[in-house]
Amino acid sequence: MPSRDRTPCGLLERVGRYYADSFHRFGCTAAGVDWPSAESQRRRFQELLRVTNGSGEFSLNEYGAGFGALADYLHEEQIPSAYRGFELVPEMVEAASARHAQGCGCRFVGNREELGPADYTVASGVLHVKLDVPLAEWTSYVRVVISELASLSVKGFAFNLLSTRVQPERRRAHLYYADPVEVSTFCVEHFSHQVTVLDDYWPHEFTVLVRLSDG
Repeated sequence: MPSRDRTPCGLLERVGRYYADSFHRFGCTAAGVDWPSAESQRRRFQELLRVTNGSGEFSLNEYGAGFGALADYLHEEQIPSAYRGFELVPEMVEAASARHAQGCGCRFVGNREELGPADYTVASGVLHVKLDVPLAEWTSYVRVVISELASLSVKGFAFNLLSTRVQPERRRAHLYYADPVEVSTFCVEHFSHQVTVLDDYWPHEFTVLVRLSDG
């Protein structure tokens, strides 16, 4: 999540309580981090990691690490990486650290300032849930988060958002929907001309890959 001095007062606390409630109810599961299934969670990891271009070993930040499911995925798929995860909810940081205490070299932190630059930074789902925050305020928050992803990355970063292409009657009031063209234009104008939008895996969501160098 972005630094607190750049975020509207109370916003992070409210979002943190939302996810803490899910985690208290469902624990270290996809539902515990507000995903419908482990399969959909893993599919998002696949799309986000396309930013690495299948390169060799790399360092990776995860912005919104939950209980460490991406670290599990990297281990299961034998993807060589040095992983660091930042998570807002203290209980999730504690659980992730305990689950990955042995062998994998992962590190989880609850303070954004402890998350230094890495080759790549990814964020899955951290921009989806706006609760009842006004649309303009959340859109500004989204741009702050994207800027922080860029500042934490050397070679590239990736994130996902729900799409405004979802029919209005199917949208949920507490979720945030973004225009893929507007988001990609923002990234091109501020970070890199190497921007790819992946919108062919589900109709309701898209992933943005921003490559900052040829790596």
